[in-house]
Amino acid sequence: VTPGELLHDLPTFVEIGAPVPASVDELAVGASVEFRIPVTVKKVAAPDFTLTATATSGTGGEVTSNTAKKEVVVAGRMTLDWEMEPTFDGTLGTLVTTPEDANPSSWKYKVSITEGCDDVWADVQFAVGGKPLTADRTPGTCLFEIEKQGAKLDAFTLDAAQVDGDGTIVAIGSVEVKPRNFFVVSIGDSLSSGEGNPAAESPIWSNLQCHRSMAAGSAKAALKLEDEDPKTTVSFAHLACSGGSTDKGLTGPFAGVQPAGGVIQDPQIPKIAQLAEGREIDAVVFSIGANDLEFGPVLGKCIKSVFDCFNGYETIPDPLAAGGTATIPDFVLRRRAKMPENYAKVAAWLTAAGVQPQRTYSLSYPDST
Repeated sequence: VTPGELLHDLPTFVEIGAPVPASVDELAVGASVEFRIPVTVKKVAAPDFTLTATATSGTGGEVTSNTAKKEVVVAGRMTLDWEMEPTFDGTLGTLVTTPEDANPSSWKYKVSITEGCDDVWADVQFAVGGKPLTADRTPGTCLFEIEKQGAKLDAFTLDAAQVDGDGTIVAIGSVEVKPRNFFVVSIGDSLSSGEGNPAAESPIWSNLQCHRSMAAGSAKAALKLEDEDPKTTVSFAHLACSGGSTDKGLTGPFAGVQPAGGVIQDPQIPKIAQLAEGREIDAVVFSIGANDLEFGPVLGKCIKSVFDCFNGYETIPDPLAAGGTATIPDFVLRRRAKMPENYAKVAAWLTAAGVQPQRTYSLSYPDST
């Protein structure tokens, strides 16, 4: 009997050793001999297989052979499920503020054995592509946390094996993991920053200079997206700044609605590209235009007016007008005429920052009338 005669279409992850003893010189009629053949399974989540052995005997023209087949059950079966560890939980500490936040060097997963976990204290080992992964187990449960290195989120197969005290695999399982992380950015003015809606707990502003709030609509939307699917996560960058406009805030530097000792906020749109560092930007939520129209001075004038402030008689200082003042309708119309140009500028800058047009979501201002 030779090793070459033992195998018929065995999968490549099964390795057959030489039989011991290698041969028998003479065997009496009716007698038998036992061969011990080591079989090594080189893959944790190997399926069952059939082992076929053929023995030949006789000399000259009278040669007989006997073939035996054995179904080999590698191990018991385990059923696995997985979730991604959330990256954004609605708190200040989970915001994207650096390129490393948007492109972490590793991702964490929660793994559970939903079937086949008969011993909650047994040793369970995990691997991806044959490389072991360290797992932290919640004591007395079939729940684990693993961390896979690499910034890029590719699909992978997670293999698991339950091993007894002498190293024998007693149960195996595998699951296809298809993770996804959405990079969401909020830019713009007070409508996006959360002005008027500070957080309930301290600090009420995640950025005092911009009155940026974790209770802003964009932050709540990002958290809802995070909670929607346990197999996806959200990386959220909150860059909107109260008082911001196209030229001061989005495309140019801005001191903020509450200036802080000369500290200047970087232009928001270039900041997107800086944080993304080449990764895909899934959504940019923005509002802009109210401060381009100088909404604040107009509102202040109207609040103080005892008449309809758009009656054509109320005037307001206007450096763009020939006489230095203008009626409120003229003041607003003069600035509104520039809005197509401003929006075209925003679109061009977003494209240059790597944001696809179909990934932008412009918010509508509330109609107080």
